Amino acid sequence: MSDLFKLLDEAPTALIADAFVIMFSKLNNPNYNVIVCSISGGSDSDILLDIVTKFDHNKKVRYVFFNTGLEYQATKL
Repeated sequence: MSDLFKLLDEAPTALIADAFVIMFSKLNNPNYNVIVCSISGGSDSDILLDIVTKFDHNKKVRYVFFNTGLEYQATKL
């Protein structure tokens, strides 16, 4: 829980802090057995992946990547 408070203290805006609270509540909600998260391979997705994996203690999140043909080759490796 202290990691969440640290994350909230460091959030650059209230909107981002609210998103962290929503993410944390969904990860810890017993009504959700599996949560699917789409990852594009870009920098925002990398940050999202890092934050979610730190709080996904029950390993509920499954990540998916859709190859649209627009991604850089390095993204698909």
